[in-house]
Amino acid sequence: MATATPTAAQHLEWGWQAFANADYEVALAEVATAVERDPASAAAREARGSAYALLGAFDQALADFDQAIELDPLMAVAYADR
Repeated sequence: MATATPTAAQHLEWGWQAFANADYEVALAEVATAVERDPASAAAREARGSAYALLGAFDQALADFDQAIELDPLMAVAYADR
């Protein structure tokens, strides 16, 4: 029996769990996969931006925050993180 491929939402959840454990490299990997699976997810873009920021990759973080805002102009956290 084949196993189902994890969804973007599942990867996003796993990323949030990694954030909670301060495992930012794992968080980045999970939320990056969420972005790959659902490029239109503002939440995944914001989360990836947060992971980049916590790892000191500020240019990549800013680009993701900008993308999150473009996808969802009402996403206050993306403005705050920016």
